[in-house]
Amino acid sequence: MELSPEHPIGVSGRDAVRVAVDAMPLKGLPIPACSIQAIAVARLVSSGTVVVYVGTDNGHLLLFTLSDPASSSGVSKAAADQASGSPLSVSRVASSGASVSGFPSRSQTVGVAAQLKEEEIKSYNGEEVQTRFPIQQGGTENPAQESEFKSVDGGTKLVLRRRMIMGKTPIQALCALPEARRIAILFEGQVCLLDMKTLGAMEMLSGTKGASALAQAMSAPSPAFGGSYLDAQKQVEPGLSNSEEKLGSTGFMGKFSLPFGRLGSQSELSLSNLSATQGAGLSRLAVAVRKKILIYEVRAVDSPPQAEKNFGGLRRFDTGWDNATTTSATKLREVSGIDGIVTMVWLEKTIIAGTHEEYLLFSLVSGQGTPIFSLPSDLPYPPLLKLFPKDLEVLLAVDKAGIVVNAEGQPTAGSLNFAVVPDAVGQTPPYVVVVKQGHTELYHRNTGAKIQSLELAGAGVGRFLVAEDDGGTLVVIASGVKVWCLQQVSLDDQVRDLLKQRQFNEAVGLAQEAVAEGSDSAAKERLAIVHAEAGFLLLFDLQFELAMDHFLLSDILQPTELFPFFPSFTTRWRTLIPRKRYWGLHPPQQPMTTVIESGLWAVQSGLLVLVNDQKVSSLLAQGPSAKATIIDHYLGIAMQSFVRYLKVVRERDLDAEVKDGVDTLLLKLYAELDQTEELKQLASSPNNCVLEEVESALEAAGQLHPLALLYETKGMLSLALQVWQTLAHDARVGDSQVVAVGEAARLLEISSDSALVLQHLQWLLHLDERLAFSVLTSAKRSQSLPPGDVLALLSDEDGLLRLRYLQWLVEENGCDVAMYHTKFALALAKAALETVSLSPVELGSEEKRSTGHKSSPKDQHPLTRRTSLNHDVIRSMLQTFLAASDNYEAGEVLSLIQGSDLWREQVTLHQKLGDETAALQILALAYCIVV
Repeated sequence: MELSPEHPIGVSGRDAVRVAVDAMPLKGLPIPACSIQAIAVARLVSSGTVVVYVGTDNGHLLLFTLSDPASSSGVSKAAADQASGSPLSVSRVASSGASVSGFPSRSQTVGVAAQLKEEEIKSYNGEEVQTRFPIQQGGTENPAQESEFKSVDGGTKLVLRRRMIMGKTPIQALCALPEARRIAILFEGQVCLLDMKTLGAMEMLSGTKGASALAQAMSAPSPAFGGSYLDAQKQVEPGLSNSEEKLGSTGFMGKFSLPFGRLGSQSELSLSNLSATQGAGLSRLAVAVRKKILIYEVRAVDSPPQAEKNFGGLRRFDTGWDNATTTSATKLREVSGIDGIVTMVWLEKTIIAGTHEEYLLFSLVSGQGTPIFSLPSDLPYPPLLKLFPKDLEVLLAVDKAGIVVNAEGQPTAGSLNFAVVPDAVGQTPPYVVVVKQGHTELYHRNTGAKIQSLELAGAGVGRFLVAEDDGGTLVVIASGVKVWCLQQVSLDDQVRDLLKQRQFNEAVGLAQEAVAEGSDSAAKERLAIVHAEAGFLLLFDLQFELAMDHFLLSDILQPTELFPFFPSFTTRWRTLIPRKRYWGLHPPQQPMTTVIESGLWAVQSGLLVLVNDQKVSSLLAQGPSAKATIIDHYLGIAMQSFVRYLKVVRERDLDAEVKDGVDTLLLKLYAELDQTEELKQLASSPNNCVLEEVESALEAAGQLHPLALLYETKGMLSLALQVWQTLAHDARVGDSQVVAVGEAARLLEISSDSALVLQHLQWLLHLDERLAFSVLTSAKRSQSLPPGDVLALLSDEDGLLRLRYLQWLVEENGCDVAMYHTKFALALAKAALETVSLSPVELGSEEKRSTGHKSSPKDQHPLTRRTSLNHDVIRSMLQTFLAASDNYEAGEVLSLIQGSDLWREQVTLHQKLGDETAALQILALAYCIVV
């Protein structure tokens, strides 16, 4: 079944994503009024925990975790709860006393926090604050009492873990580097790195003064990745500078002096000699600085095991990367860029950047920049790029269109047409998320169809930001002081919802889409379940034809699952009915009359709308008196639909017992529908009908013709002939009487059971001598009937039929037995004598009688029609036979005709006996009579 053009994917507006969290994370915190300026989302490599970073316009950096990412990440629920560290009973801010997936508990010393003075750290119920500035004594309110972290579904929660005060100016951009365990921050025109979990170990990237945009490489590059085109070479291509260097080592933003070093500084524990393979991760970061693009390699390096450190008088040992605070960063290249870059993405060997005037492509191999296309000079909104990591493509937003290009800057497919000019764009494969002033729309990545629209509660007017984790399973939208977390609804849940809404085409299309994307068995099984569920739901909605369409397309639906709809027909197979409920969206199987009555009740209650059935609508208007008529009407439609389904599935490879049930149910439905021709076709072809289940049904329905055919198919010729005999003698059946005689003759012609043949020839002879003769002389049987038994049967019949049989036996069948030759000669002689004695009046009467016998044109033997039985013909046949055959008893024949007018025959017989004298005497006498 194909989806009709009128029902493309996305028409019904299904819910592909849901708002998992609707939060105001800034409310209740001891910070001045501010709004969200930047966000980033990442999934920690070690634990799979989803972390959300929020930067404000007054320099605050907040770190949150999502407590229940299991539904998106594939991690088990228990693992997700353990990773988040937040028990489900906590509805607001989790206590910092719990250790969450590597996040130290309140009692632990966290990286740089151990170095800060006591007055520079305040521990709150739910957060741990690190700051460049001492917190005033007045800022001691408990955020758990005022901060609102609303969980829409009661399960997923946004939990505040850390807060870092960077300064008083806006945080411009955030870029997560999960492989290197760092978060890159663009602040005051410079880039610094913080530990992803502790927000400690601040390190500055030198040379980034005046930075305007950040971009992370799509994934950690392989060893060949750097050596092929990023590592320093002796010959530098135009536009590149061979400036690989360790970064500087002094100061923090040039103003405050804290015990954080610049990246690459020579410390007491050297990092330069550590191997990059000692459990450390690697990320690459691109930074747009004025007219350059700087390429950095950032490595998180664990300290050697048991390396003793001393922080603020506390002796401790590193036990893993959760406490790692060291990073090795190297500037690999400088690519000549262009001034005014406000956004960029890094795609393989290419960086695509956007300015207010144009989109450009920069090659990291050649260092050359190439314009992709220009933007209107009066464009009221900034350029917008979105990377699709899975497809290695980038979306470039231009007005209400999204143009998708590959790493070479070439369009890869048709553009996406949005209903609005987006403020921000996100992606949750296979969908694109478009946000405009709180109005969010979901578009299918491949078809461009709009899947879903939703309004973000409480969204105001202002800047909207969108970010998602690496796989796009969680999309975070932020604006002002609010944060919404969109989580993709599982495919199964989406399909279930569509089925509940009776959006069957949509549900099937969504399941087919998953199958097209991969050949995994789970996707194929889901599609089969969707078809099965759709079929059952449609059946209970009294749309039987559509239900069968879906049943036929379901690979897992067994025909026996439909048997309960006709329990009186299928009782024999009740033990074969599987107890399947699939997704439990439909009621259990019930007798079809009950299904129809329930559907009619739903129609009358306004719960179900009839589809294009004017007849039923008019009957319903008549009130309860028409109920029986309506039920019969729908029952007939249901049976017809089931017949169509069973005709198809009976050709499939089914178990023997299931085949028996399918064919038996099909035949019973044919009988109920009085479909005689279909019954005949099924009964006369190879089938698996169980005789004892259908005999009484066919007899009750008066379908004796199909019953006889069924007996024949099962090899029960005697029973079949009995049925034909009954029909042949039933004057009420009209033309069927002729058919019954013909069918009986057809069976008798092929049967070698002489007793059975002779038994039924007795009644066949009285109804149709021609067919009876064809049975006697049939060459279709493997063994001829015994001539003696046949002649005994014909002894009481018309002599003509006996004569014809003897002629066939002797002349056509080649029988040379003297007894049968003698019988044939005697029969011919007797017939010749009888025709001589007939007067012209009697002969004419005999001819009139014979004209009422119908025979086929091919049956023109001299003995076929009584009009041919004239004296001359019989004498000619007799004379020819007597002269040609030597196997008859000439004396016996002579004694029969001696003294008659058959003088020529007497001459022949005397000659056969060797009595030439007698022969000459007869000739002389005949001559005298003539003269």
